[in-house]
Amino acid sequence: MADVFISYSRSDRPTAEVLAQAIQERGWSVWWDRKIGAGESFDRIIERELESARCVVVIWSKTSVESEWVKNEAAAAVERGAFVPVMTDPVRLPIEFRRKQTIDLSGWDRTTTDSTLALLMDALSERLAGAPTVGSPVQRPAPAIRRPSRTKWLVAASVAAAVAIGGAVFWMYTGSTDYTLVCKGGGPFGISSTGPFSVRIAFLRGSGPGDDSLRPGQCAWTDRPLNRQEPTEMCYSGLSPSAFSKRFAAANELVRQNAHYDASNACMRVTAVL
Repeated sequence: MADVFISYSRSDRPTAEVLAQAIQERGWSVWWDRKIGAGESFDRIIERELESARCVVVIWSKTSVESEWVKNEAAAAVERGAFVPVMTDPVRLPIEFRRKQTIDLSGWDRTTTDSTLALLMDALSERLAGAPTVGSPVQRPAPAIRRPSRTKWLVAASVAAAVAIGGAVFWMYTGSTDYTLVCKGGGPFGISSTGPFSVRIAFLRGSGPGDDSLRPGQCAWTDRPLNRQEPTEMCYSGLSPSAFSKRFAAANELVRQNAHYDASNACMRVTAVL
């Protein structure tokens, strides 16, 4: 099992190689598909390493944003909570990943000593529980991580003084931050496939916070029930949508996932299964 799996498009191979070297110089093990030996099954080896790596660094570039392979690997990493995205070109990210904090390496000079890489190394150190690094330390530039904006929430809060409390609460759950949605399995969930790697799951609103008081088939946020403005469908994209949907079959089991309101699909977008 490697500490870090690197996902990239074929045209970004030189970039992936330098990035792998930089990560290894700081003491972590790295796997990327150059390590597949002759005679080994390409798909089987990649799937094994992708599922076992402690972190998955996804390189978003002009070519990788069009790569279904990279997007599928990224979705699998999100599902496991191992997703560490970096952007090496100023590109528009695939819609399902735009709400994720992405480390901006568009100014990276493609050397292992560029201080821009400190942003990624800090993120890996945090994900890998502060694993020690080796080699010369690099100066920390001002953070360039793209973080979800909270400005619109503050504006909305002032406007919401004149509207119903339910509408104000709903606004807080429609931003780019994920919240924990809890469901109780075994109920009348409506499950439908929307593609080879995606699924939609209809559910019922819980009458209280998401806990053991939920009835089978109900979902709620951990701190409150859903209100009437919020959709009662989850949408999920990943390499194993069938495995995700099967979690809802076990009677009375609590299923937890991180989600946010996806206005473009009128659903609760699941970004991580807990």
